[in-house]
Amino acid sequence: MTGPSSASPFVGIRFGAAYYHEYQPSPRLDTDLDLMQAAGFTVIRVGESVWSTWEPEDGVFDLDWLEPVLDGAHKRGIGVILGTPTYALPMWLARKHPEIALDTATGAAKAWGSRQEMDFTHPAFRFHAERIIRAIVGRYRDHPALIGYQVDNEPGLHLLYNRGVFQGFVDHLRGIYGDVETLNKEWGLTYWSHRL
Repeated sequence: MTGPSSASPFVGIRFGAAYYHEYQPSPRLDTDLDLMQAAGFTVIRVGESVWSTWEPEDGVFDLDWLEPVLDGAHKRGIGVILGTPTYALPMWLARKHPEIALDTATGAAKAWGSRQEMDFTHPAFRFHAERIIRAIVGRYRDHPALIGYQVDNEPGLHLLYNRGVFQGFVDHLRGIYGDVETLNKEWGLTYWSHRL
């Protein structure tokens, strides 16, 4: 059998929770981590949904604020799953690129201020999301507490009705089936008069 030794605190089933030190109104990191250790935690998930903390302005990164959490967790034998923050847009991005707003079924753009209010297929979103993810991963990839990444949180909260999403799907089908008659045949669209 290969893999980590059985002495590693990161082997087997893990027990833990999401932990958001940045949400705390007063500093209590050591107290929280001591309580987690006493409860038998072996993992915490951190860093998600706070894109504006990681990148408060376009291209201005604050990547060091999470280090005390990872250091403290490692000191107590608690592994860390680092979440990417891209399911909640910073205001600066929504204002700079209003075209990335998610279109609802009625055609109205979803206003900024909730979660997943963006068209994650839009090139401007993808550029900025990749940039922040690369910055965070680059900063923490070698930290000894890090045992994994969470690449999204609660995906599929909203359906995307953006024109680019539909056009991308049509292009995808064209690449697979070549023409509409082949698609009609392969999908059985004669049934109930669904032929395209």
